[in-house]
Amino acid sequence: MAIREALALADDLYMANIQVASDSKVVVEDIRDNNPTVYGAIIHEIVEHRSNFHTCNIGHESRSSNVEAHKLAKHALSLPAGRHVWLGQP
Repeated sequence: MAIREALALADDLYMANIQVASDSKVVVEDIRDNNPTVYGAIIHEIVEHRSNFHTCNIGHESRSSNVEAHKLAKHALSLPAGRHVWLGQP
């Protein structure tokens, strides 16, 4: 779901070249291989949506090397339902 939301945000911001990192290696592999999984409809949607971008790389980044995103995700659990955007400094 987070990767799908990342693509939607990039689309809303009219970005053409994006890179999305996820700490879920299995999900990244499922997207790469277009695996039919329990959440296959979401995988299919991501695969179709990424074709809207000039460049769209989706890769795995271990949680230990992505402390800021892990803290942000942990904080998001305390927020009410809905979409929340955080645009930080690169």
